[in-house]
Amino acid sequence: MNRLEVYDAIDTERSYQEHGKKDENKPDMINDLHVGDTLTAIRVNLEKAESAWYIGSVPHQESLEYLRKIAALCVQAGEIYGLPKRKP
Repeated sequence: MNRLEVYDAIDTERSYQEHGKKDENKPDMINDLHVGDTLTAIRVNLEKAESAWYIGSVPHQESLEYLRKIAALCVQAGEIYGLPKRKP
């Protein structure tokens, strides 16, 4: 998978997150995600990814689904708060 395909997968997750915020049947979706909320969501999803990896097998698709969610959470935080660019 090339970088653009990876970014596309993350973008589909961001779209899913945005759609979920409008769904009344998803009370776990937070509209005003603060940095601390993002960090907590990342930690929870990382723990799920680790558990899925531990009980899973190659190619660890379930773990990778959680990594996609984590990446999209990072993108969302960047959209809300901005991200500093890496210094050369």
